[in-house]
Amino acid sequence: MNANPQAWYKGRGLLEYRMRHSWLKHVVYAILKGRPVVVMAHPTNEYYARALVTALSVFLPGGHTRTNSADPPMMVPWRTKPLRMADIACFKLIGLCKQGLLSKCVERYVTIVDFESDTVKGPAYPSSGRLIEDMLAPKRTWPDESSYLAYVHYVLFDLATKSCLYYHICCVGIPAPSQVFESPYATPASTPSMRGLSVPTQSEVVAESVGGSPSPSPLSLSPRMSPSPSPSMSPLSSPRLSTRSVTPTSGIRSSTSTLGSRTPSMSRTLSESSIEPPLAATREVSRASFFKMMDILPGDSEIVEHLCEVIKEQQALELCGAEGAFPTVRLDYSPVQIFKNSYRK
Repeated sequence: MNANPQAWYKGRGLLEYRMRHSWLKHVVYAILKGRPVVVMAHPTNEYYARALVTALSVFLPGGHTRTNSADPPMMVPWRTKPLRMADIACFKLIGLCKQGLLSKCVERYVTIVDFESDTVKGPAYPSSGRLIEDMLAPKRTWPDESSYLAYVHYVLFDLATKSCLYYHICCVGIPAPSQVFESPYATPASTPSMRGLSVPTQSEVVAESVGGSPSPSPLSLSPRMSPSPSPSMSPLSSPRLSTRSVTPTSGIRSSTSTLGSRTPSMSRTLSESSIEPPLAATREVSRASFFKMMDILPGDSEIVEHLCEVIKEQQALELCGAEGAFPTVRLDYSPVQIFKNSYRK
């Protein structure tokens, strides 16, 4: 066993830890869904705390996403300073000395591993999940640790692939295979009809300016239409009808009051057509269909959704560089339980 922590690799000792700690699945679940994990130990057990943090670091999503060497790492093998709320925006896996202060406001939003008492305080891995249970199954035998870590990397790579597909299909808005030849920006049901809209001629404008009373133009009776979306426009920013009436120019009388008394049904129809479609309901249906198609159980869906957030952050770093990197504090309000080790040492 190499006693030099600098020579340790990510996941080192994981094969042994899965046989010794029954609470390991709850810790891995917290890491994969973005909840910070704090391994607390006495200063005399610093070596063992570092070893556990190193073994768990293989599950850390986006652990290599750093714009430069000056950025704070996501994993801190050992820390003696107090842990503040601002620190959990950057640190996701921390080895903390018990002499360091852990405030109550931070303790509520992190999963705590107490090395001396061999307990874990944090959210439970849902019974409806299967991914982590299969990956950490203690009854499976492996010839050596390198073979087991290769299997873990395979499971994590498959999970990352499904998360990428979920991001592009259910978040960005790429059309389904049955709608490949249709426009992803608007559908016939959501696109307002252009029938009945016309631009007033120059003679009508002149007659109105000299005091005439021509019949109101259809354009003045309806809201103004937004321009058509360009190919570079995001699918989420679909064109909408503006509910504002056309602003009259100098010398032209507004016919808004005449409109309200003459065509109430037409005004009501146009106002209703300007309401956005229920995107939340549509996304929920797409989300359920995707998870069913990819055989993702409800207990593992929160992991996929967090990995989508990691993908967004990585794309922001690629597009904006250092300007796209900013710390984000995600507060997890999941119910907390205390888990004791049920395996015999």
